Amino acid sequence: MQHSISFLALFFIACSPPVSVGGNGGRQGADAGPIANQDAGEPAPDSGRTPPDPSNRFEPGTVCDCSDECWGSETNPGICVKGICMQEAAGACAESGSRGECDERSRCWSMEGLEGSICWPDCDAYNCEGTCDNDGSCVPTADTSCDSECSDYCGNGGATTDRCDNVTCPEGSLCNPADGQCIESDQGLPAGSPPNCVDEIPALNDCDPNGGANSCHELIQFDPPRAQGYWDYPLNGERENDQYRSWARRDLMLLIRRATAATKCLSEDWEHAGYQDLGLGDMSEQNGDIPGTRENRPGHPAGTHVNGHDMDIAYYQIGQSNNWLRPVCEHVQNGEDQYHCVGQPVTLDVYRTALFIGRLHDSPNLRVIGVDGKIGPLVRSAIVQLCGAGWLRNSACNQLRMAYEETDLQQGWYRFHHHHLHISLSSPG
Repeated sequence: MQHSISFLALFFIACSPPVSVGGNGGRQGADAGPIANQDAGEPAPDSGRTPPDPSNRFEPGTVCDCSDECWGSETNPGICVKGICMQEAAGACAESGSRGECDERSRCWSMEGLEGSICWPDCDAYNCEGTCDNDGSCVPTADTSCDSECSDYCGNGGATTDRCDNVTCPEGSLCNPADGQCIESDQGLPAGSPPNCVDEIPALNDCDPNGGANSCHELIQFDPPRAQGYWDYPLNGERENDQYRSWARRDLMLLIRRATAATKCLSEDWEHAGYQDLGLGDMSEQNGDIPGTRENRPGHPAGTHVNGHDMDIAYYQIGQSNNWLRPVCEHVQNGEDQYHCVGQPVTLDVYRTALFIGRLHDSPNLRVIGVDGKIGPLVRSAIVQLCGAGWLRNSACNQLRMAYEETDLQQGWYRFHHHHLHISLSSPG
């Protein structure tokens, strides 16, 4: 089995690459031969491009558009892989992560959908302008891409570490890409293979992390209120012409649009329940204040839901007329509201919620996602299943940023998340 991101390292090449300018990357597994039908040193036929001077080519780990921009050697020609400079392996990887086919600063893996092997740069050896995975390899991000007219390795990026190369699991089980171990397949796991949703999923990078007219930091009203699998409906005293609690940072809005669109496209044919748009809750006010401040009734603790960093979002549900914010479990005990699940979340659509939370990990600025203590373990288990079956292929598979409290540990997640999840971003770039 191949994965979509891999690690690199091979034998040392006598000459050294030029000074780093920048980079991004992505990789895959072993057992593939040399890359066929590609001359990394030349532009694609009829591209009309003039190859750069060899002395100006970028070292591995640098951002690129075309393979002829990337430094290499006769043994390991430079290639641009989903927007990051890497090198072609000298032969088939002896094993996943082997070094003998690359220079000593990269490791050998194949890449899903490609008959060949790639040398993935080590983060401690090169300046990585992509992101570094758990094994220390420089891989592409969800935002990196390249020009398919001058590179054979272009796509949407998205770093995913998968240790399931060469792992064959018995019938009724699947391989967990986080650790390469076979686990029993859940009977509730949606059947079939993920559809191709590349054209249905909007980009994350439609904003400038450095500021300017299209700043990722800018606080904007969530607009349009309903599209791409979400529904920002009026709540908590809002009216359709006055959704004053619906201001978010631009990068957070782009992430939610992307995650709901991906969830809708990927899960639309799931048989257990039809898709319904996901309800969006409190964000911030236009001036960055906590929602409700305008009415002298701030609805959240100090320091949260300010400046568009945070958002409350409904859970996907089954057996309901819509996916608005509402409890998905019993939360009353002895006649008193406990403000957390005291029973199982029987109306929770576990797999759609898990898929959505997984796709929120497409953002490198994701800080945390908070859920109820009875929901967290179910979602965590479902994400493992979705990763093993190929529905998820990003950092959620090995670095899940989800918080919950099964008992009250005074961390702020135990109460008030039985009817919504909470997402918080860190500052971009």
